[in-house]
Amino acid sequence: ANSLEMLVRLAINGAGIAMCELRSVEPHVRLGQLVRVLPEWQLPPAPLYAVFPQRKLLPARTRVFIDALADRFHANPRTSSATKRRSIPRRGPA
Repeated sequence: ANSLEMLVRLAINGAGIAMCELRSVEPHVRLGQLVRVLPEWQLPPAPLYAVFPQRKLLPARTRVFIDALADRFHANPRTSSATKRRSIPRRGPA
C-alpha cells in the first residue's frame, strides 16, 4: 500500500497486520492500539535521498530542510552508511 495512514488505520481496526517503521507507529503502540507481533524482526534500512537542482547558491530554506532530514535520520543507529552520505557539504558546526 502507498498510504502509511491507511495501513495503520486498517491494523488498528483489526483488518490485519502492517509492516511499518516503529517510529511511525510508536504513539499507537504506547496507547495499546497496536502491538508488535515480530519484535525480533526489523525492516532493512532504506536509503533516503534529497534531490534538488544543482546550484551554486542553494536557498537557505532548502539547506535547512536537507539538514533537518539528515539530522533526523542520522539519529537512527540502524541507518546504513550509504544513507549517511551527503551530496553537498553542510555549513556551520557539525
